[in-house]
Amino acid sequence: SIAQLGNLEILDLKACHNLEALPSDIASMRSLTHLDVSECYLLDSMPKGIEKLTQLQVLKGFVIGNSSKTPCRITDLANLKKLKRLSIHIGSEAVIQEKEFEGLKDLTAVKCLKISWGHCV
Repeated sequence: SIAQLGNLEILDLKACHNLEALPSDIASMRSLTHLDVSECYLLDSMPKGIEKLTQLQVLKGFVIGNSSKTPCRITDLANLKKLKRLSIHIGSEAVIQEKEFEGLKDLTAVKCLKISWGHCV
């Protein structure tokens, strides 16, 4: 039901230790400027639709899991032209596709980029 908050600008779910998934209809939250899902250790993928949140300025905790569980990839973020802060966590079972990080060059507004690999506990 959180996706029904179409005018919500900041969604801070940092350290929600029981959060296993974001809603598949997250794309309806078009006013979001800040999304923080960092330290949500049960979250193992990002839903398709994140790339439609074109007002995002901060995206913390973007997760790349194994290929079967990761519908949204780094390359999908290219439309987020207003993004200033981005943190990406690459899980220990993730398979990174060739040239996947090249899409980050299109994010010219990014001032802070954090990438972490492996298993967090």
